[in-house]
Amino acid sequence: MDTNILFFPEIDSTNSYALEHLDQLMDGTMIVADSQTAGRGRFARKWVSDSGNVHMSIVLKPDSLNYKLISGIGLFVAVIISRVLEDYKVSSQIKWPNDILVGGKKIGGILVESSIQGSVLRGLVVGIGLNLQLPDTSLISQPVTALCQHIPIVNRDEVVRKVNSIFFKAYREFSVLGVPSIRDEYLRKMKVLSKVTIQIGTSTITGKIRGIDAQGNLEIERDSGTIVVINSGEIIDK
Repeated sequence: MDTNILFFPEIDSTNSYALEHLDQLMDGTMIVADSQTAGRGRFARKWVSDSGNVHMSIVLKPDSLNYKLISGIGLFVAVIISRVLEDYKVSSQIKWPNDILVGGKKIGGILVESSIQGSVLRGLVVGIGLNLQLPDTSLISQPVTALCQHIPIVNRDEVVRKVNSIFFKAYREFSVLGVPSIRDEYLRKMKVLSKVTIQIGTSTITGKIRGIDAQGNLEIERDSGTIVVINSGEIIDK
């Protein structure tokens, strides 16, 4: 797939730009910004977007309403970012669904947004944030790390090129097969605790992680032995 890369020194949000200009952007377009003034993560949380880090979005326009792709794209991209880090000899874990951890600290995150009209998928926007330099930790409520703390020299343009190359090398197979194409690798890299609590809206569920299903949903075994399948939520760190 040919890739068109748009670069902005500063933007409100690469995802917002992609969604606002979706009809004009080609399939595979990447929007990259040096900094964002209104970067956001899952659950509309602020994403600290200091200059020098990776803030990018990828526009995807499948030919049809591909549920295999839509349900698992966040997990797929988490695996891709893990592969990028491996290219730098940096080992990472994935916290379901798509937080990237190095040494137990968050180094990156993914935000997937879609635009659907009726039964027609206008497009998907995959936002990727990756810390190359340590952001202002006073604005962040969880432990974070950056690539510069693990390798001596970090070049953002090189990292973006690696994301582009590794993503599109694997994307065609994933778009056909969905989560099963990356499930084993995802499970190997998944952070699994003996017991976890999942926040789902205002409710919580506690149990053991059993794995993920073919759609990327989290499978939790409760103390009663019942298996609960969760398609959206957040693992709460204790």
